Amino acid sequence: MKICANCGSQADDNSKFCSNCGASFAENTYQTYQQPYQQDQSYTQQYQPVQEPWINQIKAQKKKVSALSIVAFILSFTLFFSLLGVILAIIDLAVNKNKKYGLSIAALIIGGLISLIIIIALASSGNNTTRQSYSPSSSISHSQSSKPSDSSKSETTNERSSSEKSIAIKKAKQYLQTMPFSYSGLIRQLEYEGFTHDEAVYGVDNCDADWNEQAAKKAKQYLDYSAFSYSGLIGQLEYEGFTHDEAVYGVDNCDADWNEQAVKKAKQYLKVATYSKENLINQLEYEGFTHEQATHGADEALK
Repeated sequence: MKICANCGSQADDNSKFCSNCGASFAENTYQTYQQPYQQDQSYTQQYQPVQEPWINQIKAQKKKVSALSIVAFILSFTLFFSLLGVILAIIDLAVNKNKKYGLSIAALIIGGLISLIIIIALASSGNNTTRQSYSPSSSISHSQSSKPSDSSKSETTNERSSSEKSIAIKKAKQYLQTMPFSYSGLIRQLEYEGFTHDEAVYGVDNCDADWNEQAAKKAKQYLDYSAFSYSGLIGQLEYEGFTHDEAVYGVDNCDADWNEQAVKKAKQYLKVATYSKENLINQLEYEGFTHEQATHGADEALK
């Protein structure tokens, strides 16, 4: 950095004229400014910790855990050496007074509880052994008298099975008094009531039911709340579990007027939708009515 000899202003080294007074920087007309170097006289003070007397006292008074308390604590958790752990804990509490005694107290409590449980269990088992002690001869006779024979088990099972089968017969007859059933339908109903399959079959086989008569009753029951064609009612009875022959017998003996059934069916259709005569006849024929029955039903329903 240059210093103008005329005004003392500072300028860059590359400047030829002073920016303040305009003097030319010829030789010996300026001075180069250099910042004097000052050595840092600061020093690092070395820290030396001072040991206070009370710290030494605390360290001296700090208690340690004794090895004996650790062993006692471990043994207190074992099943067969818990009592030994209690003894070692008592010794540690009596001898090592200047050391930590938390583990010894814990060992004393845990080991004491486990030892108490073992003593109670042993005393209980001893009482049971005393009560059950008897002579070998009485043991043999008692075991022979108390042990049920295979024949008695079989008799008990047969009696129970016979009783349940009798109940199944009564239950089957009760159901037939309230509503008609097919053979398979009544078996399913008894199984639903909790009877086994064998018991249900036995009950249905011995309930003195006439399945053709049941089919006829079922057919009349269906006709009480809906209209069916001849073939449609047979299909419904077969769906209920009746055989084809039983279903045919039931439909043949239900005293149905199939022309009247066609009229009822046609009116049911007209309640939910609008039909032309031709479409209504086709729908009735689809339901299983003959062409004559379907035509009669459509004519009467569309009047």
